[in-house]
Amino acid sequence: MKVLLIATPYLSIYDVLRPIARSYFPIGLGYIASVLINSGFEVKIIDPEVSSMNECAISSVVKNFSPDIVGISSATANICKARDLAVIVKKESRSHVVLGGPHASSLPYLTLEQFPEFDIVVFGEGEFTMLELCEELRDGKGEMHKIKGLSYRSKGNIITNEPRPWIKDLDKLPFPNRDLLNISLYKPQTNMERGKKSAVIITSRGCPFGCTFCASYYTEGRIFRPHSPQYVVSEIECLINNYGVEYFLIQDDGFTTSPERVKKICQIIIDKSLDIEWWCHSRVDIVTQDLLVLMKKAGCVHISYGVESGSEDILNSYQKGISLAQCRKALKISNDLGLKTHCFFIFGNMNETKESIEKTIKFAIELAPTASSFTMLIPYPGTKEFERTNLNPRDASIWKNFVTISGAPVITSKNFSKKKLQFYIAKAYIKFYLRPVQIIRITKSLSSFAEFKVYIRSALALLFQIFKWIGANRAG
Repeated sequence: MKVLLIATPYLSIYDVLRPIARSYFPIGLGYIASVLINSGFEVKIIDPEVSSMNECAISSVVKNFSPDIVGISSATANICKARDLAVIVKKESRSHVVLGGPHASSLPYLTLEQFPEFDIVVFGEGEFTMLELCEELRDGKGEMHKIKGLSYRSKGNIITNEPRPWIKDLDKLPFPNRDLLNISLYKPQTNMERGKKSAVIITSRGCPFGCTFCASYYTEGRIFRPHSPQYVVSEIECLINNYGVEYFLIQDDGFTTSPERVKKICQIIIDKSLDIEWWCHSRVDIVTQDLLVLMKKAGCVHISYGVESGSEDILNSYQKGISLAQCRKALKISNDLGLKTHCFFIFGNMNETKESIEKTIKFAIELAPTASSFTMLIPYPGTKEFERTNLNPRDASIWKNFVTISGAPVITSKNFSKKKLQFYIAKAYIKFYLRPVQIIRITKSLSSFAEFKVYIRSALALLFQIFKWIGANRAG
């Protein structure tokens, strides 16, 4: 049985900011491919965006490969693009079209109801649900109702089975298959560029924290489930030896959730004398001086923190569980150690005011990270932020704006218009970046000419977007 897996194009939603964004290797599809191949299925992955494939090229692959099952992965903002892919598949084959990813996991029933182009939805972790589905479609035992983590159509009705329990021992998963795509085509986004061959890895799943704007628990759960340190380093060694990777992007929601595990990973890297560099995301309330020193010694060159707001009240409303004091401490330690730092900030809380935004801009400057991102609050389906809105999830047209930057704001604040929110984001970028001290800080952090070129190209794109936001505000 043949299975075709497709990564849905995403970058076009960034509009003029496309040079800043980059496509990442579809690691979720890589895991599914490995599990299916190990069970005897013939699998092919295509990433139309990275491979510059137009509709004709996609149609040709579907027609020539003639898959029995096509799995499409999609987030919320590009769900309509996933629908377009399904249309192409239906034209060229009689394949069962399966949708997975964050959006499908948040709204499995509604997704099938809104988009008749999809036959089946896999929600939650997809590896073993997809395996059981492929086996059922191959063998025809009539036991779709027994497959946990599945929504499907049956006699004109939509059936949603019970959720699949989260995988307890992640080490049972094989490494994601990277041979089915050219990983050299994937580059880090601007602020993480190092000019080296890179690869994405995921060392854990599940986040025990309850941020009101995050929907990752639909695909990964609330329980922190890590790979063992030995598994993590073995995958790193595999990528070094087989693909020549030098720079690793650890895409865990919270790599440092278990500091003791991180210390063990770092110590093994040090003991094996692995000459690598890596980036990770962390919470400000977890890192310590000792932990960051060891991380740096093991190759960590860049760390990102979700700070979200410079207003304690706004921060508390997000139920993030951190304080401004903890942000100051984490950034000071990281900066003093010479790590490249990046802070994320969110504008657009329902109770956001001009004063709270000014506080956030001032706080970003005070923290002195190498880079900051100022984005719009997006109420992803299934989150508490979505519940606070009056958005109608049955209106499929709303999903195209569910992107944190460059799109039209989704939420209207009680205190200012959507165009004014874009103006404030533009103002934040201007105030943060157009300072001599910040330009010098960024310049000193650059490690290669390739990195310098990426920053220049992205800076121009950001300036163009800023002018666009300011112009729209004046016109409005």
